[in-house]
Amino acid sequence: MIPRFKPAKSKGPCSVCVKRKVKCDRAVPCSNCVKRGEEDKCIASYKLELNNAGNSLNTNKQEFLILWHAYSVWIIDNGLLGKGCQSWTRKLQNRQQWDWRSQNERADLWLEQMNMELSFKLLDYSVENLGGLYFGVLSDVGELYIELEEYWGRTKIARNDITPENYLWNALLWSILTLTVYYIPLKALETLMLETHLACMQAELQESGLTEQARANIAADFANVSLQMLTRANFMAFPDVKIIQTYLILASTSFPTDDPPLANSLLTHCLHLAKYWQLDLFKISVADTTDVRLTKLSCEKIWYRLCVHDYWQSGIDKPLSVHETNNSLLNHAAFLMDRPNVDVYQSEETFEALLWKVTSLDRDVRKYFDTQTKPPLKTLDAVQRQVDIFLHKAQALDAKVSASTRCEKFIVSFLLNVVNWKISNLAYTYYDQESGHVKLYQFSTMMIALIVHNIKVGMGFLNKLPFVVSAISKVLTFHSLCFVFDSSSVNEQLALDLTEICDSEDLKKNDISKRASVLAERLRELRKLWRNVRVVDDGEGLNHPVYTILRNDMGMLQESSRRQSRLLLKWDKVDSRMPENEENESQSRDFMKFVRDFEDRFSLFEILD
Repeated sequence: MIPRFKPAKSKGPCSVCVKRKVKCDRAVPCSNCVKRGEEDKCIASYKLELNNAGNSLNTNKQEFLILWHAYSVWIIDNGLLGKGCQSWTRKLQNRQQWDWRSQNERADLWLEQMNMELSFKLLDYSVENLGGLYFGVLSDVGELYIELEEYWGRTKIARNDITPENYLWNALLWSILTLTVYYIPLKALETLMLETHLACMQAELQESGLTEQARANIAADFANVSLQMLTRANFMAFPDVKIIQTYLILASTSFPTDDPPLANSLLTHCLHLAKYWQLDLFKISVADTTDVRLTKLSCEKIWYRLCVHDYWQSGIDKPLSVHETNNSLLNHAAFLMDRPNVDVYQSEETFEALLWKVTSLDRDVRKYFDTQTKPPLKTLDAVQRQVDIFLHKAQALDAKVSASTRCEKFIVSFLLNVVNWKISNLAYTYYDQESGHVKLYQFSTMMIALIVHNIKVGMGFLNKLPFVVSAISKVLTFHSLCFVFDSSSVNEQLALDLTEICDSEDLKKNDISKRASVLAERLRELRKLWRNVRVVDDGEGLNHPVYTILRNDMGMLQESSRRQSRLLLKWDKVDSRMPENEENESQSRDFMKFVRDFEDRFSLFEILD
């Protein structure tokens, strides 16, 4: 059945009039065919035109791809990943229900129940397996063992005798314990707790064993202990580099997405501290002594790591940042005189410098997604050349040396594939809609292969890295939205493979991946609406309930962003359905019924909330 929202009219002459070489009035059926009694042929010609227009992208392919760029920014970045005001609004709305006493009580419980043996075993695991995530932000890893031993000595003295310096060390040590609990395999963590006779977990471990949800709760409690230590140190009054180090270690867990307002506030303070301590002034001078050179090298590593996390947390509602002070690799020569202190090309060959270089390439292409503008081909080629150079460097990393090196190799390789995927997406959108999807599918497959390889070699915990979850969410939603229009079996299989990854052992309890899977399923449900509804319009390309639903999704978050302006003092809850606008009012009642029925059955607000 084809619902008629307007009198049927073909966009071109019917096939009968074309063959007879007569003028067609484009009515369905047209007046010429009515006079000759050939209405059936005229209507059949019109239905064929509808099927050709509805079952493939054809002339609307580019508009659809550009629409996904905007959809990714608003729904994935600002809605799903918590970079927009939606997450801030939820936090403020729930501030009356937030039980801060219970949170502090759990933190105090862990401070009392944690024993020395377990803390040292957790530290050993992090040093052996997770070094790539935090070694660069510390000047001396061996110092951690000394400080951990002193920490246990401090537990025997009165709280009033502990200095702010001691509390800052406590915060740093607990952040590393948080990192370890977040990434360590579940069975290994359960074994450690049983071996060390952790009093507060013995009953639960013996009854049902440790679950992923229990592990997530423990990691959140450990993070709260670390933040509580910062509070006790009065960290706002005592600027210290350990505050930045603590944040950078916590930022490698789900802390930024679990509590975006708090993470952004702490990051903002770290940005000010970085400028206060002038961490970006690390250019080597011939007059520098050995100690000064080592200090500058430590500052460089911390600065680049801070810029990486600053960029990853950047969004519409985070105007303060420092990563823009680092020049782009694409025009580095022009910056040599203007920014002599931050020239990534003159940096040491460290993992942190390489990580920032790759991240800066992502920044160079991301702006075209954020603004939905067409990138110059020479820009895409320049980024591609840099990516090829860094892929060669990543392949040169010897993964047999240590687990930390394997971690570093995965991080760089995965990020480079993400950049390649974005380059291919831009090329597919603006330059090659016919065959550009081939390379795009190739890089999606390569990202999946890297994730599966981690699972096979026992490093599946690396798949929980925040930027990995973010990339999976973006790629999954893209292929799920393509599933609506694209009949390719390869695209369908990629969407299913990515859904299975989100349901893997390491990610199935991750809040972001769970919501991404539900959102992807919602997008795939649009396929039924796309195939079953045909709109007889006046030639407008994107006039269909599917496109209206996608625009309404973005409009909901855009409206939320406008209402929760920093200039407003009242925080109102935003309705899950968009108010009627001029475009929706111009549509027929039947048209909007399809839209509203779908939005009621698959509420985006419930998925993101």
